[in-house]
Amino acid sequence: NNKNLGCRGAMKKAIDWFFNNETEGIILEDDCIPNEEFLLYCSILLKKYRKNHKIWNISGVNLQKGISRGDGSYYLSKYFHCWGWATWRDRWLNFDNFINSWAKAKENLLLESIFRDPLEIKYWSKIFDNFYHYGTPDTWDIEWAYTCFINEGSTVIPNVNLVKNIGFDQEATHTKFTIDNYSNNEVILPISHPTFLVNNNNADRFTFYNHYQMSLKRRIK
Repeated sequence: NNKNLGCRGAMKKAIDWFFNNETEGIILEDDCIPNEEFLLYCSILLKKYRKNHKIWNISGVNLQKGISRGDGSYYLSKYFHCWGWATWRDRWLNFDNFINSWAKAKENLLLESIFRDPLEIKYWSKIFDNFYHYGTPDTWDIEWAYTCFINEGSTVIPNVNLVKNIGFDQEATHTKFTIDNYSNNEVILPISHPTFLVNNNNADRFTFYNHYQMSLKRRIK
């Protein structure tokens, strides 16, 4: 780029360029360190779920702190994680720019049909209100998470962590707090596919209270 487009603008432009040239692929940011099996894991699942439009993302991140979910090497989640992930052009084309549909979705109580927990509804409503009205924070992943929510697009989550994020410190743009960092040395191959392709509500609840909610508490200290 000829000028700094910010976290949102630069990343959105880069992914748009990517999917103008490719029908599917893997996305890694500069602070995400994948293990040796991550690329093959993504490649296998991109091919397997290419025509299954229930699945919108393949994530390399696991935040379950050692708890295995389901009977396979991975499970499905309503939560998208961007620290090493993969998707398809036809999913990305649905990207809701600046979450323009949020006002109508809020009026129609859409979050109440997506989340069971009132605290989750309150949390995401605040996140989307801030982004819709003020454009804060300067990031692209809120828009993509929102797009996946409103289209009921699930994310594949591995039952072991395949990507380590090293971008949490005082020099970071957004994540100036620290987190429990996860090893990326675990093995997932050969992949065992789960019997049931449904979102794991217990895992999602764990993710919300141990990642999203805790991250908010860290930011407001």
